[in-house]
Amino acid sequence: MNRHDLFRRHLMSPVDVSLLEPLRLQPGMTVVDLGSGPGRFTIPVAKIVAPGKVYAVDIDKESLRIVAEKASEEGLSNVEVVEADATQGVGLPDNVADVVIMANVLHDFIHEGVSQAVLRTAVRLLKRGGRLAVYEFKKGSLSFGPPQWLRVDPEKVIEELRAAGLASIDVIQNVNETHYLVIGVKP
Repeated sequence: MNRHDLFRRHLMSPVDVSLLEPLRLQPGMTVVDLGSGPGRFTIPVAKIVAPGKVYAVDIDKESLRIVAEKASEEGLSNVEVVEADATQGVGLPDNVADVVIMANVLHDFIHEGVSQAVLRTAVRLLKRGGRLAVYEFKKGSLSFGPPQWLRVDPEKVIEELRAAGLASIDVIQNVNETHYLVIGVKP
């Protein structure tokens, strides 16, 4: 199996629930999975926060179709897919989310020079005291994930979150063997 096949398998499988523990998710919460892809985080989060709501936001129609299909197969009525370009804003109300998750996407926005536009959207969606959780691949020799030159250090994520107005920033360097997690709070 080559690197791309491993990464595709990784993208299509749900995350280990232990990755979500630092988020302190509770039933009844509202979560936005910004850049949801095929729902790797969306589906496990929806199970935890039910009867709360999870919005899976992505620009890719096929990914959103997969999310909707997975939610239906799992009997989850609390998942709503939202097609949107996060750099242009998302058609959800202000202050709707207790948590916004950005998993494996911020590095792309940083390298495209549009990270602050996306982070402004994330902050707008958060309730006061809400948390933005950014999962990113660690630098190093992993068999899948974005190329090394595209990966960003936790310090860069912290800088970006502070520039977007988030406070109380925590870093979990080893959320698992491949990822770190940065959490910022909307004051």
